[in-house]
Amino acid sequence: MMRIGYFFTAAIVALLMVSTGCVESPSSDGNEPATANPVLGNAGADNQDTGNVSRGGGGGSGFTQSPDTAAPGYGVTGAGANPLILSGVPLTLSTDATSQPAVAQHLIVYSGALNLVVSDVADTLDSIRQLAISSGGYMDELSASAITVRVPAAKFDGAVAAVAKMGEVTNRQIKASDVTEEMRDLDIRLANSEQIRDNLLKILATAQNVEDTLKVETQLERVTETVELLKGKIRYMQSQVEYSSLRVQLNSPVPQNQMVAVIPFAWVRDLGQGLVSGLTETHTEKGGWFSGGVAIDMPPGYIRYYQLDDLTEGMSADGVMIKAQRHDNYAGGDITFWSELAHRALVENRSVAISGQTDFSLRNHTPAKLIDGTKDISNGKYGYLLLVAVSSDNVYTVEIWGDKTLVDKDRAALEKSLASVDAR
Repeated sequence: MMRIGYFFTAAIVALLMVSTGCVESPSSDGNEPATANPVLGNAGADNQDTGNVSRGGGGGSGFTQSPDTAAPGYGVTGAGANPLILSGVPLTLSTDATSQPAVAQHLIVYSGALNLVVSDVADTLDSIRQLAISSGGYMDELSASAITVRVPAAKFDGAVAAVAKMGEVTNRQIKASDVTEEMRDLDIRLANSEQIRDNLLKILATAQNVEDTLKVETQLERVTETVELLKGKIRYMQSQVEYSSLRVQLNSPVPQNQMVAVIPFAWVRDLGQGLVSGLTETHTEKGGWFSGGVAIDMPPGYIRYYQLDDLTEGMSADGVMIKAQRHDNYAGGDITFWSELAHRALVENRSVAISGQTDFSLRNHTPAKLIDGTKDISNGKYGYLLLVAVSSDNVYTVEIWGDKTLVDKDRAALEKSLASVDAR
């Protein structure tokens, strides 16, 4: 009985080694060993037909050999097995490196990430979610200012373009990963593991004592776990190919190292700082004839509480702020240059959603632009106006910010105040 158990154990070990391609078998002439097939796990002779291999369903989702080309000894399912398809695309594989056929179609996993500046974060998040659903996809993850959606791969480009139109794009990353070989490897491993499992089941059926049965069951449990693990990996990979991932981050400042170029003007980088942080002058400076400041008429209901050097600040009782500054100009610095640079800084540094930029008329006819924007902050939506006026020697900026309903209510009076700026 001990000798029977010994030979039974040896048979199991030999089966595992042969099924995984770990041993060599004699060649047909008996003089020289033939190398085991490294792909299909068989120990076939040098001149045997390798056949065509494809991936698909049936009892498993590994590679199977075409029934009409099956050769004895291959570690795959034999004649009569259902052919397997890889994500709807048949694949062929040859063990001869010199005659390896091309894969019919590459399997690509697409993913994308957008940073978007918008005027209304909540509405935009919902719009992106609805876009994914209408495209045949779904929402994968959602936070207060970001969303990740999955859409069918065929509609990925259209979804990216549609989301980009919802605001101002400050960063865009699109990635494509070819997983064809990874899928091929998983399928080969699955086919070999399933063949080992089938052979172990046959051995188990012939076991004649408890000791042999337990040995086979132990190996069978290990191989079955491997089969299920490989099937899970294949299903996950298929889902990655079929559905592309798009993550959208809303109103997030662009990291400095991702900006097109660093802005060397400190006052441009500081635009919108008061809007975001509430930072203004912490004490009053009434000013006088020789105190400097920027000459600007305050709207009715507003006071000028600080005027010194190149800065004037004012406010209303309900918290709408006005900040007027004078800066040095440089050769070539016209209204187009400074207004576009200011626009970029507000979007990239402060995530202000710009809704318009228009020509603006000052009393002394100095070239000027009015930039209109909004900022979605945790405690509400804020309105933001920026006047940029340029003379030969100076650049003038006037920032106005506050609760959007209040800024809109005072809009006519505020624009009249902006027109009074003495830019020279």
